[in-house]
Amino acid sequence: VLFRSLSAHERKTKTIAEKLVHLRRTSLPLIYGDFKWLKVEDSILAYQRIYFGKKVVVAFNKSAQTQTIELGKLPSFAKTNFGGSLRLENGVAELTLQSLSFDIVEVR
Repeated sequence: VLFRSLSAHERKTKTIAEKLVHLRRTSLPLIYGDFKWLKVEDSILAYQRIYFGKKVVVAFNKSAQTQTIELGKLPSFAKTNFGGSLRLENGVAELTLQSLSFDIVEVR
């Protein structure tokens, strides 16, 4: 009843929040994983969590420009969840994020 007449922006925000809640509840690395910073800068933040061989990388782009972040070695089956572009070359992953965005990369 509360979510009947949402604007397009509100529907998008609700969808993102639902996906984040689902990932938080079902991803063991996000719940229990060991934490490691990958990149900390003024406009970029990236970290990984690893739990029993499963890895999750969380990255934020707070700048007004598209940014590419090197994530280190990831397998070819790594996947993004929120529209970031993941490129793998020689086993090294680069995540491209649009301005003011984030993504969660899962390796299962």
